Amino acid sequence: GVPVRAPLSTPAKPHSAMLLLTYLAGTELDCLILAEHSHTLVAQARRLNLRVRLAPQAMFEAIRTAAGLNHRPPRHSALLLARWPSTPWLRQHLRECRPPAPHFDQLTLF
Repeated sequence: GVPVRAPLSTPAKPHSAMLLLTYLAGTELDCLILAEHSHTLVAQARRLNLRVRLAPQAMFEAIRTAAGLNHRPPRHSALLLARWPSTPWLRQHLRECRPPAPHFDQLTLF
């Protein structure tokens, strides 16, 4: 199966997410799995050129609730997302997060 790293924890402070993503960008991380409604994390990860795949928010929330993870610390939900690609039925629901299209007021560089 897909190797799953031990969860990394960080204090819940405004700059902590960016510090964690910066650390991950410096590793050999193949792909970062996030829930669809993780807008801030997705944008930050894309700015760091991390490959991001998104799990459907409704499915993620339903599985969290069914597994009782909605009453557990966030690291348990993070483990659920980390294992998502190793489960064939769940893997088929992941979608690649493409970089945003350039704004029309940006020049294309050759």
